[in-house]
Amino acid sequence: MSLSDTEISSLRAELVRYSDHILDLVKFAVTATSALIGFGLSRGDHTAGYILLVPLLILAPSLSLAMNRRQNIVRIATYLRAFAGDRFEYESRLWQLRQRRDIPWVSYQLSTLQVFIITGFVCIALSFLFLLGEGLLLLVPGLAGLAWIGFSIGQWRMSRRILMGGGLDGILFNAWRQTLGEEEKSASPT
Repeated sequence: MSLSDTEISSLRAELVRYSDHILDLVKFAVTATSALIGFGLSRGDHTAGYILLVPLLILAPSLSLAMNRRQNIVRIATYLRAFAGDRFEYESRLWQLRQRRDIPWVSYQLSTLQVFIITGFVCIALSFLFLLGEGLLLLVPGLAGLAWIGFSIGQWRMSRRILMGGGLDGILFNAWRQTLGEEEKSASPT
């Protein structure tokens, strides 16, 4: 099976759309969070502690959606690499880079993940500061902090699965190659 130029162009355009969508999500989440932090800090009373937790309701779905888009990018890139072979130096080079163990594991994905996670922890810390001395009200940011830690660990693990060598990229590539082999067997005369 070979890919037509139209299909290749369409898939590459989709890769660009997903990358742009991730950047738009980051911009939206950071802007909305900054506005809510600014509003919360201007309050000056204990309600600010609760307002400072609201960005978590923006950050969590935005991060989940960004991770989904990153997973789709890997899926399309491995499809192109599997079915078009050597015609795709870009996708192959990215795969080779992810396979290297001698380079510290830092990429655009991790930077995006770190922005979301650190911003969430900043909101929780500020909430704690505004609720100090309020007694049981500290339970709210405490529980939010525990939930955010759990969510962050889950997202971190997912990002490692998506980007680390032998992870999702390797699984998908092998599946695509197996599919290609099955298609070639069924198409060949017996």
